Amino acid sequence: FAGAAAAPAALFSLGIILLATMALLPPFLEGLLGYPVDLVGEVMAPRGFSTMLTMMLAGRLVNRVDPRLLVATGLGLSTLALWDMSQFTLDITAWHVISSGFLQGLGLGLVIVPLSTMTYATLPTILRNEGTALYSLVRNLGSSFGLSVVIAQVSNKTQTHHAELSSLVTPYETQTWTDSVLDFWSADSPQNLAMLDHAINAQAVTMAYLDGFRLIMLASGIVIPLLFLMRPPDYSTR
Repeated sequence: FAGAAAAPAALFSLGIILLATMALLPPFLEGLLGYPVDLVGEVMAPRGFSTMLTMMLAGRLVNRVDPRLLVATGLGLSTLALWDMSQFTLDITAWHVISSGFLQGLGLGLVIVPLSTMTYATLPTILRNEGTALYSLVRNLGSSFGLSVVIAQVSNKTQTHHAELSSLVTPYETQTWTDSVLDFWSADSPQNLAMLDHAINAQAVTMAYLDGFRLIMLASGIVIPLLFLMRPPDYSTR
């Protein structure tokens, strides 16, 4: 039973990684870092390029290397990239975004081809049609579920972090602030209070996005041990 459940779990995780990451990065880059739309596309394009490269490589390796090792390596790279994304700040450079996306793309390319190979190669020919439908269904369910959960978490965590940070901004928590900061964020001016709230909200939203990346990282890494419960394809019977 565990081996039979491993493949759907990996497919479900793949769906989460594919769509949820793509749903978080553009609003993070546009809304918080101020990137224009065309620059967002440019910094995210290397992710697709690296996925294409490793998909071609995986196609050549899948008959020579245990596919489970390829998928585990791919999920490991994706988990590492998501951990890097969870360390983003408002001061990151475009190259940092490119490097983490490129690394994740390398991992995804190593997951897609071997996982498809194991799914169909261990399935009786008579069940291939039903297997194809279930393959797409599980991956789409993972995408939909992951997107819904991550967006809901970002919204909820934004409010939570905003409340936590706001509770620290009081006249009694200013002993570590410089005079210039105290003057700039003086409570005597409504404009300064509005700017202070804007700064707190930016930090709260950033922390919420980082929590979202951590959640996707967990979905990616938790599947790796289950992969070795799957039965590798036996090419000698072909």
